Amino acid sequence: TLEFMLQNNVVAIGWTAIGDLKELVGERTGKNAQHLLRDGILAEWPETAPSAAGRGGAQLQRFLHQVSEDDYVVVARGQQVFGIGQVTGPYQYQPDATYGHQRSVTWLDRTDWKTTSKRGLQTTLYELTDAFGYHDAVVHRLHGTSGRSPAGLGIDPPRGAPLSATAQTVLKQVHRKGQVLLYGPPGTGKTFHAMQAAQELAAQGRHGRSWSGLREAERNALKQPGGAQRIWTCTFHPAYGYEDFVEGLRPRPTDAGLTFEPAAGLFRR
Repeated sequence: TLEFMLQNNVVAIGWTAIGDLKELVGERTGKNAQHLLRDGILAEWPETAPSAAGRGGAQLQRFLHQVSEDDYVVVARGQQVFGIGQVTGPYQYQPDATYGHQRSVTWLDRTDWKTTSKRGLQTTLYELTDAFGYHDAVVHRLHGTSGRSPAGLGIDPPRGAPLSATAQTVLKQVHRKGQVLLYGPPGTGKTFHAMQAAQELAAQGRHGRSWSGLREAERNALKQPGGAQRIWTCTFHPAYGYEDFVEGLRPRPTDAGLTFEPAAGLFRR
């Protein structure tokens, strides 16, 4: 698999025989798409354990809907890393390939190295965050200890404006807990510190650089609706429930009348 991806400038996963993922799921996303893909795996490989098919369906759904252009990808076998790349194209289905679900990639680093992280070792597709021990190693490989960028990528080195002490604390809590609640009287800086931490997380996660090191266009892209958006702000109403935050049924007009379909809430989106 690794040799195929490195030689053909793609990231790819198997389960090719179930067919084109876009045709299988249509407009469905999230759990609905995941369940369809799970059923496709079970239909093609009936000996597969339902739990394994469920995990496979989840990975296929993430590969189709969550991996996107400009994302960084790390290809590895166990803890041994063989390449770091950046996604450059949409999902493609190649039915004659062993690993037929593909996205084109530009390889930025093909040096072999070993990570200390043991997360996702038994998983084909796994989302990595700063907490998993990859971030510093990847940034070092791509930018070097001097902060210089790979040639030709058009990336400016970080300018290094320090974060406030509160924002640094927020970042540490996010990495440790996955979420943070800021509370206090009005006018004490809750929104300011939350936004500063969110900007830093988005910049590091998307570009591998500090917010202060991004160009204006890159900053705007992280805040504006679209494929690169990573920062959302919203005001909650006291009447909000599970359906508004996570997932719930929402009316949808069709030719046959009004139907109700699952729709992602704020947190799912």
